[in-house]
Amino acid sequence: MRTLLACLALIAPVANAAIVKYEYTGAQYDYYADASSDPMFQFNPWAGVAQDYMTGWFLLDTDLLPGGSNANVTVSHTIDQFAECDEPDECIPLIPDHYFSDGVYEQYPGVQFPSFEAVAMVFQFTTDANGDLAWWHILMSDDEVYDQWITSDGDRRYFPPCGNPFIVNNVCVKSSQAGTWVQTPVPEPGAFALMGAAMLLGIARFRRTRRTGLDSASQSR
Repeated sequence: MRTLLACLALIAPVANAAIVKYEYTGAQYDYYADASSDPMFQFNPWAGVAQDYMTGWFLLDTDLLPGGSNANVTVSHTIDQFAECDEPDECIPLIPDHYFSDGVYEQYPGVQFPSFEAVAMVFQFTTDANGDLAWWHILMSDDEVYDQWITSDGDRRYFPPCGNPFIVNNVCVKSSQAGTWVQTPVPEPGAFALMGAAMLLGIARFRRTRRTGLDSASQSR
């Protein structure tokens, strides 16, 4: 048992301090476009959908930030999935992965909607002394047609059927309140291997101790 506890003690602090995951839960929509609110309205794909808010997450590599910390920083980062890098270091992403969903569409690196290729994924935010997001403006734009805005002023989804093609006039759903973020460190891949090794050591130690006890009991008889 001491062996198991020692191994678990080694595992407990093992986390990738460089990679931080920010998980998002948006505020509930308080606006849905309909024919009464927009004379050019055709249909709203978000109407009647069970999920009436945005959710998602993104990863941040703090090693690439000034001082290697996500505290008190201002980030303005655009993901270009078609970028070509001459040197390997040029392709190290500040935001290596992300995923957002609004109950209708999912958006992540390389996602493609019918007839449109994802061309803009913009992350702008500032953090406080704890590394928590204090202000944010995240844009997921697909050829400026399927646009998802996640901001500290609230969230908005733009889509042509909810109005004319101009972005200011085709809001399908929006929330007037800011959502919430939770940050968590991402475990090192090696932590899972160590955890498995610790469990195996513990099981082996338990079996050996149990067998020794049974053998001693048999001999005493």
